[in-house]
Amino acid sequence: MDFFDSVVARLNSIYDFITSGIYDFFVDSFALLVEYLTVSSIKFTIWSMSFAWDVSKSIIEDLGISDTLNNAWSTLPGDTVSILSFFGVPDMVNMLVTAIITSYTLKFIPFSGK
Repeated sequence: MDFFDSVVARLNSIYDFITSGIYDFFVDSFALLVEYLTVSSIKFTIWSMSFAWDVSKSIIEDLGISDTLNNAWSTLPGDTVSILSFFGVPDMVNMLVTAIITSYTLKFIPFSGK
């Protein structure tokens, strides 16, 4: 009787695997795949942003945008420069120009989240 109980237990475990185990296996596998793809997408987006940042810095240097902004800044009166510097306007303009060019560069990288 002991042999038949072990065979029945084995058959029950096979039946349980077929009826619910396969479903659980595929759900867990698909969840793992989605998790892997999500993490990979985030890593690629971070990489593409750093790449676009480097390209935008190169574009800014090649076009001489920094020199043009510095020349325009030097033509302003000293009091105006002092007030604008206090409020951080030069840094803000620099960040805006870099952000605009980086955003434009990201449009040329496929699947970069843009």
